[in-house]
Amino acid sequence: MNMSLDEGLVDFLYRWNRTESPNGMNIVDLDVLQKREEHPGKFGARDETRKALDALLDMSDDSTPMHPRQKVTGCDAYLSVLDGAELSLDAHVQRTMGVVPVMIDEAVLDAQRERNAALLGTLGFAHTREGVAAY
Repeated sequence: MNMSLDEGLVDFLYRWNRTESPNGMNIVDLDVLQKREEHPGKFGARDETRKALDALLDMSDDSTPMHPRQKVTGCDAYLSVLDGAELSLDAHVQRTMGVVPVMIDEAVLDAQRERNAALLGTLGFAHTREGVAAY
C-alpha cells in the first residue's frame, strides 16, 4: 500500500503509541490522536519502529509542509533518545519543536514585568504573588 506522508505519519503514530504503551509511555497526545481501531496493530520492536520512521523520513524533504516535516523530525529525535542517543537540551528542543532556544534578555523581561504590573493595577490587582493568584 502506497501512503502519503500524512497518512503514513498517522498510522506510524498509532502503531508506535501501541508499541510503547506497555512500557508506560504515551508517544502522542491522545487528546489530539484518539485511540481508534482504523489504525490497528503495533510494531514488534523498536528496530521495526525505526525502519518505519526511516521510511517516513525518506518521504520528507524541503517541499514537505512544515508541520508534518517537524512531526517526523521530532519523532526521530525522540526515538533516538529512547534508543540511547544523548542530545543536549538545545538539540532536543530544536529537533522536536523546530526552534532554537535562546535566552531572553533580562531587560525584555523587566519591561514585560512592568507592563504586567501596570495592567494588573488597572484591574485593581497588585503585581504580587497574591495579587496574581487573586486575578
